[in-house]
This record gives sequence, structure tokens and C-alpha cells, in this order.
Amino acid sequence: MDEYLFSCLHDMDVALWNRAITISHKTAALWEQPRLHWFTDHGFGHSSRVISRIGEIVKPLQHTAQALNPHELFVLIAATLLHEQPVRI
Repeated sequence: MDEYLFSCLHDMDVALWNRAITISHKTAALWEQPRLHWFTDHGFGHSSRVISRIGEIVKPLQHTAQALNPHELFVLIAATLLHEQPVRI
């Protein structure tokens, strides 16, 4: 997983970073037991790739007036990590 978004969040708010890391670890553990073997892989690797792509988009903005604040970064990371969890239901 690209660490850029996590690094930005850590530099801005360690408490939110800790929460994002917890979500990351817990979602990774959930995906260790695949439920729908016939379904396209939308597991933790998929979420990691999406976070990396978002990091590429956000990176140029982080040094401008449009930079995301820590709460926006946290929500973006958490939403990306959790967006495929309904597939597991």
C-alpha cells in the first residue's frame, strides 16, 4: 500500500492516524477469510491499490490552498478501506 496518505495524516494528527491504522489492520484481517470465492477479488489488495491511486491524485494538492485537512484525509482513507465490506455480507 502506498503510504503517502497515511504519512500525511500522521504528520497532521497522530490520533486520527492511529484510528486509520486500526481500520487498516482490521479490514485486512477480515479479508483473510474470503467468502465469495467465485466473485472478483475486491479484498484488501484492491483497497490498497485504490488508496495508492487516490494518493497520486491528492499529492499535488497537499501543498496548495486546496489541501485536505486531517479529518478529510481520515474519512477518505477509512471510506476506501471499508467500501468493499458490504460484499462480505
